Amino acid sequence: MKSVIATQQVVTGHRNCDFDALAAMIAATLLYPGTTPIIPRSVNPNVRRFLSMHKDILHVAAPDEIDWPRVEHLLVVDTNRWNRIDREIVDRLPAGVAVSLWDHHPDSGDITSDVGIQETAGATITLLLREIQQQRKILTPIQATLFLAGLYEDCLLYT
Repeated sequence: MKSVIATQQVVTGHRNCDFDALAAMIAATLLYPGTTPIIPRSVNPNVRRFLSMHKDILHVAAPDEIDWPRVEHLLVVDTNRWNRIDREIVDRLPAGVAVSLWDHHPDSGDITSDVGIQETAGATITLLLREIQQQRKILTPIQATLFLAGLYEDCLLYT
């Protein structure tokens, strides 16, 4: 039986999670202490391999490991559309949950957020790193590696 994580704040990204989404989820945990990253069921193969080696270090969880009635705040990264988020996550959200959005896509979506940043940039991790730098947060080597992979994948590989 899986253990259940009692958390008031979670962060997730889009289905078929890529390195930018994963990096943004982990970066959000630096800016919002106590946040649990929820990995969608579907992730890109390269991200799956990375998580197989580093899941415990990154403290990520699956949707069925969360005590959902306790969740008060959802952070959404790297998407601004509900239909891009794992249904297993969306369907479990309690009514009235606060939503924050961090996204680099220029189009307007259907997620209404209470707080957050939506700004055109090469990658969502760029937006979060700007804030991390302003707050002078210290990165671990694995976080720095992941953040670089997110930048590389969205800014260099697909442009």
